[in-house]
Amino acid sequence: ADKFAIPCAGCGKGCMTDYIEALGEQWHEECFRCSKCHKTLDDEFFVDDDNVYCKQDYEELYAPKCAACHLAVVGECLQALDHTFHKDCFTCTHCSKLLGEQTFYMFPSHTKAGGAGSNADSAD
Repeated sequence: ADKFAIPCAGCGKGCMTDYIEALGEQWHEECFRCSKCHKTLDDEFFVDDDNVYCKQDYEELYAPKCAACHLAVVGECLQALDHTFHKDCFTCTHCSKLLGEQTFYMFPSHTKAGGAGSNADSAD
């Protein structure tokens, strides 16, 4: 190994060519891996607390979860009822119609975490 090569942050061996610079260090391409699943990372990676993650694991660990389906919410979403929802998950509990950003009404005895709505047969 060349005594002038910068050591890889992953394996400690010298980095001469084809390396990645991340977190202020250099890594062999095959040593730059997701902290959770250990798959090699490409140009798209995410950093949190000096750990690197692939997109899928970062979203699973850090993205807000949809109140209806409990999957990570990335990109467009709705904030309602003090929760985050995928646009396709925010539905009326009575008829399952997508509510989107339209006005909706809450009847406490007929709502659930997955959405909002009314029950026309309610005798509240």
